[in-house]
Amino acid sequence: MGNINIIKNKVGMGKLSVMDDSVSALLTQGEAIAAGLQLGEVYALGAAQDALENLKIAADSRLFRHIAQFFRMAPNATLYLKVMPVSLTYAELVEEAQLFAKQTEGKAKQMGIAYDGTEAFDFKHIAEVVTLAQQVADALATEYIYCHITLSGNGFVYGAGLKNLPKLNSLNASSVSVSIAVDANWAKANPSHADLGLTLGAIAKSSVQQSIAHVGGMNLYGAGFTSAALVGGALINEVSLGDLSVLDQNGYVCLKTYAGKAGIYFNDAFTCTEVTDDFAQIYTNRTMNKAMRYVREALLPRVNGNLKVDAITGELNSMELTQIKEEVGKGLQMMQKAGEVSGFAVDIDPEQDVLTTGILDVAISVIPVGVTKTINVTIGYKTKLGK
Repeated sequence: MGNINIIKNKVGMGKLSVMDDSVSALLTQGEAIAAGLQLGEVYALGAAQDALENLKIAADSRLFRHIAQFFRMAPNATLYLKVMPVSLTYAELVEEAQLFAKQTEGKAKQMGIAYDGTEAFDFKHIAEVVTLAQQVADALATEYIYCHITLSGNGFVYGAGLKNLPKLNSLNASSVSVSIAVDANWAKANPSHADLGLTLGAIAKSSVQQSIAHVGGMNLYGAGFTSAALVGGALINEVSLGDLSVLDQNGYVCLKTYAGKAGIYFNDAFTCTEVTDDFAQIYTNRTMNKAMRYVREALLPRVNGNLKVDAITGELNSMELTQIKEEVGKGLQMMQKAGEVSGFAVDIDPEQDVLTTGILDVAISVIPVGVTKTINVTIGYKTKLGK
């Protein structure tokens, strides 16, 4: 009997991996635990209970505090944990971040570094640590590992200390943020430490394009976090608006409350660079990092591959250029459908001389999603609503 057999071709469009934007890493310090946590080892945690049962971490320790607050904010995330000796300085701890990110196989999209060394950290040196963290992020990027780093603002001093406040947004460190957010009750026993697990968890919870300061979706209030403060213990509600504005103007991630709105929120999602920088916010940084991962994944199979050219003009083959654009656009289309970007464009100049150079230049433009930081409303009385 005659027939037409149609077979689905499994090769053609290709599929990109689905990225888990919540995968995070926590680098801190502590002591080894018999039959439990070992220094320098990398652990993948799926819940706070893993730290208690498998690593034998004490429930009342600062280490467990970070882990518990991370999973309270992002219960479905994966957290890579690495604990180093307390003898390391903050700078030495940050230097360890490069190896740690590689040990996660580049899976960690954001990393929190919580200094907990023997020697108290002098906050006046925070700019040096930020600069070093940016160098780590830059070095990782050369190996195509894109990771946002958030530092704990240990040793921050409110009050007279604001007069000589380090200006974080002058450091040109767009891959780094500094958090001085802490629960006031926990700060009583831990006055020099930030609640970094909470900040890292908020980043993991949020979509890449979403600000961790989103009032409609990022209420931080919950178990173990009921009163907003700065590192050092100063209550946010007792900090003057002028001083909070100074923290904003200098790029610090801290906490905020709103009159008439229950809950605790972040003030913003600052990175340590100028506000005019495209990557002055954690979410613009994370969005671009994700876009770069997708583009690299799409183009990597073409490395050292053949590329057809028109025999008459020497220009790149138009059909192949269209195929490359489609390959590059797949991940970006996924991001657009998910609301992570507003749009994008891929452009490849057909006249470039790939035969001579062996280099293919691809230009990609991404339109981000806007974030409403301030809403201006004009309201008043009128005698009538007509013109």
